[in-house]
Amino acid sequence: MSRFNFSGPDEHFPDRLKQYDQWLVTRDKKPVAPPREWNDSVNLLSFTEAQQKAEQLGGDVAFCFTEGGPFIGFDLDDVKEDGFTDEALDLVERLDSYTEVSSSGTGLHIIAEGKHLDDRKTRGDLSEAGHLEVYDESRYFVLTGDVFKRLETVERRPTAVRVVQEEHLPKATSDGSAGTQKPLSEQEYVDESPDVTPKQVRRTIETYVEYGDADEAVLRLWRGSDEGYPSPSEADMA
Repeated sequence: MSRFNFSGPDEHFPDRLKQYDQWLVTRDKKPVAPPREWNDSVNLLSFTEAQQKAEQLGGDVAFCFTEGGPFIGFDLDDVKEDGFTDEALDLVERLDSYTEVSSSGTGLHIIAEGKHLDDRKTRGDLSEAGHLEVYDESRYFVLTGDVFKRLETVERRPTAVRVVQEEHLPKATSDGSAGTQKPLSEQEYVDESPDVTPKQVRRTIETYVEYGDADEAVLRLWRGSDEGYPSPSEADMA
């Protein structure tokens, strides 16, 4: 069953987000409507459509960040100990936009208007506890409507969005220059994650393919193939 009874938490979702057809339905955080190619904005739903399908499918609505959309999401994971950490509360205060408690109860979602910086990675560790992930495309938040500190509206915060990324996200390239981040090789991934073996990395990707969370195109890209793309550079971007 859905967590929402459609007369409760969803009423607290920002009207600004409801104006955009950037919604999908998830079950156990996995997309079920649309089940595939949800990161292509043409396949996404209006809020009303997502609401109806969530009722039918017993799922939860989620808001997707798209390349052409104006929104950026800050996902603060594992930032609650006795209470939310001072660092997390400082980020909430500085961004001063829609904020909700995540489904785990130990994290926070913040949504504002702004863009992800090209010269920053999407993930950074926080100094007190947990980590921060920042996305403006190809990701989604399963929304709870559990509004935090009465921050109910999405605000345009270009300066705060930029400064928070500069302070909390690592540089995207090893030489500190701006540009597209080169994907990690299998060994580089292992070097950054010492508890993971190359075999486990390969098996993780293959498991996603096997159980339908990714298609064969993902596996081909992982193996370095540019099949199906007009040029190697476009395959690299994919």
